[in-house]
Amino acid sequence: KYLKENSPAYGSFSLIDVGCGIGNVMLFAEQMDFEVSGFEKDEFPFLIAQKLMGKDKVSQFDLWEYKGYEKFNVIYYFRPLSDGEAQRKFEKMIEDRLQPGGVLIANRKMSEDINSDPRFVKLSEKLPVWLKKEV
Repeated sequence: KYLKENSPAYGSFSLIDVGCGIGNVMLFAEQMDFEVSGFEKDEFPFLIAQKLMGKDKVSQFDLWEYKGYEKFNVIYYFRPLSDGEAQRKFEKMIEDRLQPGGVLIANRKMSEDINSDPRFVKLSEKLPVWLKKEV
């Protein structure tokens, strides 16, 4: 909704689902007119996601090795790492690499540092959604 109301380029929004599992979030985003991509490290959910979404939309990567975060308007994740220190390091990496004007949807975020980061504005009191301000 935010992107539709605040961007003149509506229709060209892209979303990456980090650790996409079987691709269910990608499916919902695609139904809302996003150009979707996702990647999954683990073989079994990766193969299901490819069947559900197509081989052109799902790749098999480790989240540390993926190089294309900057090209997406929206980055989505649902706490892909169980280790707290690694998860916080991942969150910081994503926040740094998200393009200005991009939206972060971060379910089960471990670090609260984003709430005091001047680069970000929380878009909802209840939902884990932030806008990275334009530079």
